[in-house]
Amino acid sequence: MSLVQRAEQHLQRNGRRTLEQLVLWAGYPDGERAALIASLLMPETIATWGSVTIVRTELPTIATWLSERGQLLFVEVHTHGRGRYATELSDTDRAYPIGRQAGFITVIVPGYAATGIEVARAGVWEYQPPDWVEVPTREASARLAIAADEEVRDRLRL
Repeated sequence: MSLVQRAEQHLQRNGRRTLEQLVLWAGYPDGERAALIASLLMPETIATWGSVTIVRTELPTIATWLSERGQLLFVEVHTHGRGRYATELSDTDRAYPIGRQAGFITVIVPGYAATGIEVARAGVWEYQPPDWVEVPTREASARLAIAADEEVRDRLRL
């Protein structure tokens, strides 16, 4: 099962109960693109109808895990419900992002990811301090590459 499929299943599990959920994608800087996504992190969360928050005790675990592997956090993917603003970055999303470095991306998947993670239907936002800027769909798709384990090993010569 691919990294994207595992992420979709995780998001949809909460979505079936109309609860938001999130996953994190980590990897390595890539000269050809902004990032080579190699890992899926599914931290414990507190999820409700209108929000999802990573449990505080998970934060040092995430930091240690990334450091031990030499990876960086590049993307947060989280769900919203349906409706007119389902792909918009909420005030809470803006105020409490997991990543604050320039270039960090948040993908907001509407409909609780019922149809999967479809970038064409999602809201894609990039942190360009001090603001969040919406990223056009075509640009977002070109900037991130989801790697197979073999590709990561080949690129890093592990």
